[in-house]
Amino acid sequence: MGYWGLGIFENDDAVDLLTEFEEQNSFSVLINAVEQVITDDQVEVEDVNAAAAAIEIIAAIYESKSDNFPELESMTYEQLVSNFNNEVTSTILSLCEDAMSIITRMEDNMQVEILDNQGLLEEWLDVIDELSERLF
Repeated sequence: MGYWGLGIFENDDAVDLLTEFEEQNSFSVLINAVEQVITDDQVEVEDVNAAAAAIEIIAAIYESKSDNFPELESMTYEQLVSNFNNEVTSTILSLCEDAMSIITRMEDNMQVEILDNQGLLEEWLDVIDELSERLF
């Protein structure tokens, strides 16, 4: 697992999720990643990173992309919105909101524990808060 920053797409797990989404061209890839953090008792780093990336993609489809949203290889941003905008329902947004509360919870969350031990938690939470503000 590699990191090169604290941004949503600055880790291998997020890039892998984005690649899988583009290869399959399926919204279910995003939903599966979001649901994974909701169904786990102990949230693993990989699941947090994938879910955050999935929610970032959903936010880009629904509301607006962040300045750090990666260039897509298989479609333009406009095609992304056009192809998947109808998939973002109130149920999906509610699922994302539930996942965001789990992603940032302090207990049973390896990502939060590791970042806290490294003194990087507040900076990472700022990135997650920015995503949350754009989506909700």
